[in-house]
Amino acid sequence: MASPKFYPFMRLPLELRQQIWEMSADPREVDFSQLEDNTTNDSRRQPRPCAAAAPPPLLTACTESRAHMQRFYTQTSLLPSHAPQTPPSETSPPYCWVNLAADTVRLADRQLPTFSHLAALRKLVVETRGGHFERSSGLLLTRPGMALQELTILDLGPSPEESWWFPWIAYMELFYYGCDAVAFDTTVLHHDDGLEPLTRENWLRVDRAWRKKMLAQIFEGHPELIEEVEGGVEDEDDEDAENVEWLRMVTCWRRWRHVDECACANKKAGPVSNFHVSEGSHQDM
Repeated sequence: MASPKFYPFMRLPLELRQQIWEMSADPREVDFSQLEDNTTNDSRRQPRPCAAAAPPPLLTACTESRAHMQRFYTQTSLLPSHAPQTPPSETSPPYCWVNLAADTVRLADRQLPTFSHLAALRKLVVETRGGHFERSSGLLLTRPGMALQELTILDLGPSPEESWWFPWIAYMELFYYGCDAVAFDTTVLHHDDGLEPLTRENWLRVDRAWRKKMLAQIFEGHPELIEEVEGGVEDEDDEDAENVEWLRMVTCWRRWRHVDECACANKKAGPVSNFHVSEGSHQDM
C-alpha cells in the first residue's frame, strides 16, 4: 500500500510549515574518522561535498525546506594540517553539513586539531587506537568558550587487560580534577562491549579501587606498610625525599588545580590522598 500523501501542505501557514520542517530533522552521526586528512592543495574555488555523510534530507527536499533549514546547518570540514601554498580564496576543503547543536560528529584523534568547528560542537565521538591521544588534543577541549556537552572516547586498541582504562585517568584528571573543571560529560568506551566504561562519575572510584588492589599485592603480608602508604605523606620536606616521591608514584597523589579567583578553604593544602576522601572535599565528585 502506498504511503498517504498530504497534498494541502503548501496551503498551511508558513510558520506552521516551518515548524514541521524543524520537527522533521532527526539528529545524525557524521563520521569523518575514515577520511584522509585534507593536506593537498585544491585549485577549485567552489566548496565540494565530502563523503562523511550525505546532505540532510531537509536540505534537498524542496526549495522552501532548504531555505529555512540551512540556518540550522553549518558547512564543516577538515582543514589542511599545514598552510597551503595557494591563496585561501582558491582553496576550499570538502565540506559536510552538520547541525552543531544536535548532530554527533565522529573524528579520529589526529583530526581534532583540524576540524573546522570544534568549539561549536555539542556532541563529539573521538576514535583512538593507541590507548590515548595527544595531551595537546585534550587541552583543545578545555579551552574557554567550548560548547561541548557530551564527549565519547572510543578506544579501538587491542584486546584489553583488566586496567585498560588506566591511560585515560590522566585525561579525566585534566578535565575534572580542579576548580576549572570542564562542563561536558566524558565517557571512555572500549570496543569490547563487556567492559565497564570510564565516566565522569566513576573514574576516581575505579582508579582508587585498582590502586588499593595493587598495594595489597605489593605489600602482601605487611599491613603496616599499606597503612603507612594509605595514610599519606604529611611532610613534603622529609629528609628521605626519594621515598616520599616513590610513595607519590605508587599512590598517584594529586594536587587539586586552583584558579586565581578560587575561594576554596584548602587552596594551600598539600596533596590529597588517593585513598581517603573526606566529606565535602574536592575529591567528592
